[in-house]
Amino acid sequence: MAALVGLGYCDLDMQRYSSALARFRKALKISSTHGDAMIGMADTYKALGNKRKAIDYYRAYVKTYPAMRKAAQARRNIQTLERQLGASAPAPVK
Repeated sequence: MAALVGLGYCDLDMQRYSSALARFRKALKISSTHGDAMIGMADTYKALGNKRKAIDYYRAYVKTYPAMRKAAQARRNIQTLERQLGASAPAPVK
């Protein structure tokens, strides 16, 4: 499992996003609460600009591992992405 997740991060670093997602998904099928795979999915979706999916995976990580060191960074990413989503929302029509 660690090798699969590690390869996912290599793919992410090399901007091979579809391959990274496939590897992280495969790891999550083996263990649905694998923390590094959850963060990998979130980081990949963030890199792709899919803020909503990234937030979903960061939230899942925080819910599963609230006291872990990476949870603090996940919370910051959630706040940043939510602000960006709010700022990109269209203004209401009057």
